[in-house]
Amino acid sequence: MTDPLSPLEILINKAEAALHEPGSAVDAPTIDALLQEILSTMQSSTDARKLLGPLIGPLRAAIASATSSPIHWIPVDQGHLAIGHRPKIKTIQQMIKLGTTHVCTLLSESEGALDIGDEARRNGLVWVWLPLQSGNPPLQERKPEIVKTFLDMRQALNDRARIFIHCSAGIHRTGMITYAFLRYLQFASSDAIELLRQLRKETSDGVGDDRKHWGEQFGCPLNM
Repeated sequence: MTDPLSPLEILINKAEAALHEPGSAVDAPTIDALLQEILSTMQSSTDARKLLGPLIGPLRAAIASATSSPIHWIPVDQGHLAIGHRPKIKTIQQMIKLGTTHVCTLLSESEGALDIGDEARRNGLVWVWLPLQSGNPPLQERKPEIVKTFLDMRQALNDRARIFIHCSAGIHRTGMITYAFLRYLQFASSDAIELLRQLRKETSDGVGDDRKHWGEQFGCPLNM
């Protein structure tokens, strides 16, 4: 039978667990409360200062990351969705630290989609590519391809995936496809609109009624 952990050991374990969680799982207020507890404990003894001191810098960095993160996760089904503009290649690893498991790219090949895909897969992410040349609604002949993409993403959400959907600016194509996907998931139109607003207000404001109207076709249960 092992000896119980000391209060200092418990605090160290809590700090290390917080630092190894995705940024979306441990929020800034939680990490800040832990940091304040550590600072208070460090005043009690030299040993506490030696053991806890090295944790202060990483915890402060984690607070900054959680506060300034461009990824805003919203629970959807059993997983999470986030939307935004095109990620920079050098930020892919940071996206993983923030909990991303899947990246859905709506850019065309000429816009550098393959570069994003290569970097995503190199870092262990699942890359979903639905190339759209512009923010205009896709031709009807592409509907089977889009439904297949939605099916794959729905299954990923059921497996607790965190999917980041993006185009270039994260407005027209991103809003159109995200709204259509939410309708495919059988969210009511009003709920899909509200969820899109929660995901990213800039996208919700700029997507346009014509693109949302195009997405309505995926709300039919026959598309499932």
